[in-house]
Amino acid sequence: LRKALLDAAVVRLAGVTKAGAFSPIGRIIDEKAIVNALVALLATGGSTNHTIHWIAVARAAGILIGWDDFDALSKIVPLLARVYPNGSADVNAFERAGGIPYLIRECLDAGLMHDDVNTIAGPGLRQYTRRAAVDAGRLVYRDLPQASGEASVLRPASDPFHPESGLRMLVGNLGKAVIKVSAVKPEHQVVTAPARVFDDQNDFLSAFEAGTLTGDFIAVIRFQGPKANGMPELHKLTPALSSLMDKGQKVALVTDGRMSGASGKVAAAIHLTPEAASGGLIGKLADGDMLTVNGQTGELSVAVDTAALKLRKTAQAPKPDGNLGRGLFAPFRALVTPATEGASIVGSLA
Repeated sequence: LRKALLDAAVVRLAGVTKAGAFSPIGRIIDEKAIVNALVALLATGGSTNHTIHWIAVARAAGILIGWDDFDALSKIVPLLARVYPNGSADVNAFERAGGIPYLIRECLDAGLMHDDVNTIAGPGLRQYTRRAAVDAGRLVYRDLPQASGEASVLRPASDPFHPESGLRMLVGNLGKAVIKVSAVKPEHQVVTAPARVFDDQNDFLSAFEAGTLTGDFIAVIRFQGPKANGMPELHKLTPALSSLMDKGQKVALVTDGRMSGASGKVAAAIHLTPEAASGGLIGKLADGDMLTVNGQTGELSVAVDTAALKLRKTAQAPKPDGNLGRGLFAPFRALVTPATEGASIVGSLA
């Protein structure tokens, strides 16, 4: 099937010309297509990386969206899929249950997506509600069964896993952040605890291995934003934090970095903006400051008067290692927009 789909894609792309099915990207990416993308993200409890990527894609097409749009849609788009790390099933189990065609059909029928859009396959999103198969060596498309192939992985919009999506925006005196709560148990979604501040995830891991991360705390990992170091995935944090939580400690994370692929059962306020490298107040936090991460009410705050916090000295970013890559990408880091604007060098639109 994969080979048949690849062959069909090549034939289709070769035919997308002015003499054939002319479909330039400027006629495909419009406001309705962007809304469809956001709904698909939210209905699957998907990657928090997309709260950056779709903003950047939209801006490149002349469309302004922001985290408040994700947050507003999150309140009306139900969670229809449980796929790792949002669940134990992998993408193959998702496909067997009905996959993307089932998800799109449910969203269209529930009035959550726009059918009247242009796609690379031609007009209308409804055509994506059929499942591809190989029959006698030919690629064919068939209607899906009405029911999900596995209700523990994929559910109809009338009986979702949760009436709201698993993504939230957090707002407070530290700025704005994003949290994915779809895999976080309700009892772990609200944490108020003293900060433990680190300027690199390896410093946090050293403290973990040394056994000094005792009691309840909220780990603060800063200087990980787009301007600081290109916003790498902080993959190494979740196993350590999960281990401490399993021991009975109340823990959470606040960072101006990303950890989408590694986000799991620990409450994590990520993509914090303004980032430390841009003068964000996360750069003034100190060990012991009382922080609150509330994935239910959308609060992210520190119990320090904002005026007093601003008077504190800002921490110094770790010294770069001076490798060739950092030098080559320095101009991009200097120009990059905040995560709230797509972490892109396209820049802000007037």
